[in-house]
Amino acid sequence: MISNDLFREDPDFWIRLVERNIPTRLFDKGTTSEDVILKRLKLSSSSQIAIQPSERKLKPNEVVITIVMHIPGTRCYGEEMELVTDVPASKLAYQLSEYLNVPVRHVIVAVKMLDKYEWAVIPTDHASESPTKKTNKSVSKKGKKNTLKKKLSKSPKESIQIKHGDLIGVKIIPEEDASSFQLYLSDFDTEDDILMRKKLKELREKSQDLQRSQNDSFENEDHFEDTVETSSPVVSTNNEERSLKIHVDNFSQSSDLNVSLS
Repeated sequence: MISNDLFREDPDFWIRLVERNIPTRLFDKGTTSEDVILKRLKLSSSSQIAIQPSERKLKPNEVVITIVMHIPGTRCYGEEMELVTDVPASKLAYQLSEYLNVPVRHVIVAVKMLDKYEWAVIPTDHASESPTKKTNKSVSKKGKKNTLKKKLSKSPKESIQIKHGDLIGVKIIPEEDASSFQLYLSDFDTEDDILMRKKLKELREKSQDLQRSQNDSFENEDHFEDTVETSSPVVSTNNEERSLKIHVDNFSQSSDLNVSLS
């Protein structure tokens, strides 16, 4: 059970869950009841908890997210920075553009799905300025229209909600790329992401192969049992009955008892 001491009115620290070395969920008075047990919070004996210094108390609609800036020309990012925000996902690019002092049309943001090692580009509300909202006309001339749609279909605005601990990647695109969409702009993968997705795919394939082999084994066993049942000799139960005859001699004349089986 969480102690009342952890929910003081003016706390100077946050309690956070650590997943894959990244602080994620935050447990505070606004989101967690004082008498809740750890099992209800989906915490186990292997869960890692971090105590993080805080400068102020969070409002109910505020979340703490982690920002990483993409290094141009690489698959690397700079140091992690934390941001307290209360804006929806579609407005996050605006907030970051003001913080970075760059036009919003030069900013592309994506949230990382830690369990899948994938990034989902977050669309913005400004259809005329965002490079991810450009029409597909120029791209389709190069035969990449379907690829572009596939890239953007992974990040529907309705399905993305910012929550505590989200890892947000930020790209600042140059002026020459801001006027026309380029496919590489939506690629936020690191080398580690690509490697881990490959490993996950191999594990899925091995699991599927194992499942198929088990199913084939079960089918062979069933076929063998059916074969044994059909090939077993049938024991006839229509044997002819033999009659039993008993001949009794005259006891007055002979004391012999003759029994014959015919």
